[in-house]
Amino acid sequence: MISTDITGSTSEVGQLLGLLKNTKEYSAKIKALEEATAAHAAIVNVIGAASDIPALRDKAAADVAEAQVVLEQTKTQAVEIVAQAKVEAASVVKAAKDEAKAIKAKVAALHAEATQQRDLANVARQTVDKEQIAVAQLQQQLGEKIAAVEITKEQLDVAKQEVEANKAALRKRLDQVAKAAGL
Repeated sequence: MISTDITGSTSEVGQLLGLLKNTKEYSAKIKALEEATAAHAAIVNVIGAASDIPALRDKAAADVAEAQVVLEQTKTQAVEIVAQAKVEAASVVKAAKDEAKAIKAKVAALHAEATQQRDLANVARQTVDKEQIAVAQLQQQLGEKIAAVEITKEQLDVAKQEVEANKAALRKRLDQVAKAAGL
């Protein structure tokens, strides 16, 4: 039975007769009815038949309960994983801190050794500088002594020549005296 007034008349039989007389309107109403039926069928296919609702409700409740169990298990696993990760992270952090301390100690030792080597190098450089100054002074003194020896050698050569000249003059004079004395 059609529950709405589709022709505007007040009696149902009158409405039906008026609808059957007008084939365009009848076709349009049939088409609208088929479209509404198809739309309702699509909804029923998506949701399910009304008779299936209690079974679907029970299945949904069971699915929710199962999801709650899975959620609780997942939460428990997550707590365990987080606890284990914290323990592992603490171990990694401790190892990293220990390694950092060891590296800092090595760096401090290398720095101390480098400072000691630098200080030794500075002392060696100062010693070398002093020795170079002493060598320069000794070279200057040696040069002065060589010059003095050269002067003395020249003086000795001059004195030797004078002695030789005096010797020659003395021999000559002795020869003259011996000749004069008849000897």
